[in-house]
Amino acid sequence: MQQQSGINPAKTSRRSVLAAGALAGLGALSLSCNRRTARSPDHLEFWTFVGAGAAREAVRHYWEGIASAVIEQHHGAEISVVSEIPHEYYMSVLGTRFIGKNAPDVMVLDDSSMFELAEEGLLLPLDDFIRADPKYRNDNMVPSMVGAAHVNGKQYSVPQSGSAVDLIYRSDLFASAKLSPPKTWQDVVNACPALRTQGIRYPLTLDPREPFWVINFIWQNGGQVLSDDSRTVTLSTPEAIGGLQFLHDLIHKYQVVDPATVRGTTARELWGTGSAALMMDGSWMLDRYDVLFPNLAKRWDVVPLPAGRVARSFFGGQHLAIKRDTRAPQLAWDFVSLAVSSASQLRFTELTGNTPANVKTLDQPEFRKEFPHFAFVRAAAFNGRNTPVVTFFRKVWYDVFKNSVLDKVMPDPNADIAKSIAAVLPSMQAIVDDYWQQHA
Repeated sequence: MQQQSGINPAKTSRRSVLAAGALAGLGALSLSCNRRTARSPDHLEFWTFVGAGAAREAVRHYWEGIASAVIEQHHGAEISVVSEIPHEYYMSVLGTRFIGKNAPDVMVLDDSSMFELAEEGLLLPLDDFIRADPKYRNDNMVPSMVGAAHVNGKQYSVPQSGSAVDLIYRSDLFASAKLSPPKTWQDVVNACPALRTQGIRYPLTLDPREPFWVINFIWQNGGQVLSDDSRTVTLSTPEAIGGLQFLHDLIHKYQVVDPATVRGTTARELWGTGSAALMMDGSWMLDRYDVLFPNLAKRWDVVPLPAGRVARSFFGGQHLAIKRDTRAPQLAWDFVSLAVSSASQLRFTELTGNTPANVKTLDQPEFRKEFPHFAFVRAAAFNGRNTPVVTFFRKVWYDVFKNSVLDKVMPDPNADIAKSIAAVLPSMQAIVDDYWQQHA
């Protein structure tokens, strides 16, 4: 879910230069953008990445519409929209522009990239604009994303598009078994006997070795990976261990999760075969299920991720940020403010199928009618939690913890989770300590 890291132009790294050389084919696109950005206060350059397929044209169409509307408000202004850069190259190409002091004025960034650029002093604090703009309110945005937008007490971005974790369930099977959609994990366990009578041996499918999904179980048991100040690894607490133990029990004790998932079979592969009745997944998939799994079309629905000790699940995504040295700060803010308005967010979802970060959008009658599956998002938004945005988190959680703990513990029915964590905890803490020593 995270993009490549950003870059510090004040400390031009060899990695950055090599990335720029490797992307020579995209360099022409980067250099072709209007260079008046750094000189003219009436010109704005906006960048976003693009994925594959039909969404490419939808993304371009949306942002060009925002640009046209802002131009109408600012007579004589010019706004260039760059939306051709593939997601996998986006941060590398953007980094070369920061190095050359020719970065776009406004850009789409994910949480961790925003943090890195803000920490390096490359983004404009938005607090004054937010206070002065009656049309924008942080209270209308997903709280976990607003939290991630703050670095050292200042807000450097505005939530634009969210992603939530949810539970997909076979509405046809639940109806025939006279079961209500689950609200807690105990509900899931209790529903399994009735689902097994319909031929579903392992009712729940998820990916127990993927850190992105696993962290939700730690949160739901009251634990976390890092302390609130991101200086201490907190996986040895009873809450964190208990959350991981419950996930382990779903596989080995309760036997409601197919053991094939710990051997590499993905949750969506099992869902597509019709062998599962529930699946832990993400909101970015909601407009794809009927296309990807036509055998199950119209036979499913979605609810918030079931609650453990608390109702807590991931909600994060993409933000809009403004470079610090833009010559058009008010023009840039007006672009950002309009893009995240409730009406604009409705249009964005209509074109792309992505989850809006403005929760007021969810209350619009048109939205509820057009996107009934997004009804769960309101609860998910206000119970959401974001992963730590500090740049070392990926190494600690996705690399070290996955390879040293999850890949070994989850397949082993006799695993001692506490001992496995204790064995790797010093190396994880060393990564954290090293980062903060360099950023003292």
